[in-house]
Amino acid sequence: MDFINVVIEMILLIYIIALILYVVRLVKGFTIFDKVIAVDAASYDLIVFMSLIALYTGNYYMATPMILLALWAFALDLYISKLVEYGDVGG
Repeated sequence: MDFINVVIEMILLIYIIALILYVVRLVKGFTIFDKVIAVDAASYDLIVFMSLIALYTGNYYMATPMILLALWAFALDLYISKLVEYGDVGG
């Protein structure tokens, strides 16, 4: 069990570094598409990060926020694509 905890801790470190890079891409993104991809990647990586923390701590009640975050990221994609395509989201 010790080996699994070490591997999970290393993976968590990698995900933290990836999230920092996504934030940099979000701030320095040249187009709206760069920013949307950065938010999507950060959201899905955060979902995996939360699931690894749930496995590490044994707290499996974190499944609901993970599902809500995935739906939020999908809704953001729909909103931005409609905004870019039509110029308005239509209230």
